[in-house]
Amino acid sequence: MSYEKLIVEIGGIIIYEPMASLTDLFVSAAAFYAFYIMLRQNRNGLMYFHFKYHFLTMAIATLFGGLFGHAFLYAVGIAWKLPGWLISMISISLLERAFIAYTVQHVNSRAKKIIKSINNLELLFFMGITIYTLDFKYVEWHSGFGLLAEILPLQLYMWYKTRDKASVYVFTMIGLSIISALFFMFEIIIHPWFNHLAVSHTLMTIGVLVLVKGALRLQYNADAGK
Repeated sequence: MSYEKLIVEIGGIIIYEPMASLTDLFVSAAAFYAFYIMLRQNRNGLMYFHFKYHFLTMAIATLFGGLFGHAFLYAVGIAWKLPGWLISMISISLLERAFIAYTVQHVNSRAKKIIKSINNLELLFFMGITIYTLDFKYVEWHSGFGLLAEILPLQLYMWYKTRDKASVYVFTMIGLSIISALFFMFEIIIHPWFNHLAVSHTLMTIGVLVLVKGALRLQYNADAGK
């Protein structure tokens, strides 16, 4: 299903896709808030480090996306989408790293090396092909791979091993991400002023707030997670 991009003019300033831009900024604000919470908690350990900088890079990526990927794309050109895309891929990789640090408490050293190698290789592969093609679908595929092929199995494994009650936050975030992706992929439009992009970004905003609660409640031994 195709859709027409809305354009508004405020005080002589033209803004493309105003609701997509605004809701992208909501994601950014939520991620900056989550980064601030993690910073204020000042907890030690790789898991907390990666969660913290996942939120920071997500905040920067969605701020960049809201402004240059949507609102003022007409003024800067499609190449300006790329920095936001690449930063968002780094953000997903950091999220994967957070769950790797959480999981390595219960796996052997060989498994640690394999999991970390997969994380590095898939980031380099998807970043390379995204730069070459300038196609957002590879950013989507990277996010989907990270959530469904890495984070979800790792969290299921840890729930099986520990019955960590904070897992509910992680599974909720993944569920919200899947619904968000479906709205985006199939362009499910609730209203012209609240299209698939706005819905997707709104669900992402909720997902960020859910995830930061989970990140602070997961059972984590910083020494075991090195």
